[in-house]
Amino acid sequence: MEYIQQKLKQQHHHTAVPEYYWGEATSTIDWCEENYVLCKYIAEFWNTVTNLVFMALAAYGIWKVRSTKQENRFVFCYIGMLIVGIGSWLFHMTLQYQWQLADELPMVYCTCICIYCALRADVKTGSGVFVTLALFAYSAIVTLVYLQIREPVFHQIAYGLEVFLVLIRSMMHQIEIKKTNQRAYKEMQNLFWLGVGAFGVSFALWNVDNIFCPQLRAMRNVLPGVLAPLLQLHAYWHIGTALGCYVSIVYQQYLRLVMLNKIDNYRLRRLVLAVRISN
Repeated sequence: MEYIQQKLKQQHHHTAVPEYYWGEATSTIDWCEENYVLCKYIAEFWNTVTNLVFMALAAYGIWKVRSTKQENRFVFCYIGMLIVGIGSWLFHMTLQYQWQLADELPMVYCTCICIYCALRADVKTGSGVFVTLALFAYSAIVTLVYLQIREPVFHQIAYGLEVFLVLIRSMMHQIEIKKTNQRAYKEMQNLFWLGVGAFGVSFALWNVDNIFCPQLRAMRNVLPGVLAPLLQLHAYWHIGTALGCYVSIVYQQYLRLVMLNKIDNYRLRRLVLAVRISN
């Protein structure tokens, strides 16, 4: 990460570009993709456009929740996912600090909604005020601290803790359901490992992109133009995490239906790499 924050930023200043449409980068991170190469209006072209996957899956998820008359908590999950995609688009398009915050902080907020769903999946009554206030306080503290220290590693740890909590609670639910509903347990296992796999592969590629950036740039320079984008590994991070987020929310929807004893009214369908719940 130190390399990304310092060395790449130095390379950024020495890269010949026609102009910086959005001005010099003010973000605390400048990723491995060469800036303003394909379009003078987009700093990191591939890191920007791959956020369309976030937006498309989020919009599809909102439509499915509404069409299958599920709870609004899942609409909020998908709205959060949509905001993350928009924020990430603006961040990579401009490399401006304010849009970096619009990318990173909604990740924390959106995951808090997923935590709420995971913690209250088996609760049939009550508003969950305590859980809501605790998650709001966590989001506020992370926001205030991050605005002060401006250290991406802090954000990554704060976000990672949330993901860890969702994973642990999800595994606990699976153990409970395994005792009473084998069919639901198998479906949940499939969703769980699809989500974990998507996040895991994406995280691995994200690290390779950070650590081996000079080598990746050198390889892109010698590849034919049509093949060079295949080595834009941060773009794969967007695609993989979009799928992982989508599957994780579907998992919470499925879990909730099991806990409410409504699962027999729905069926899980797999369409290529997408997963949906339908009547």
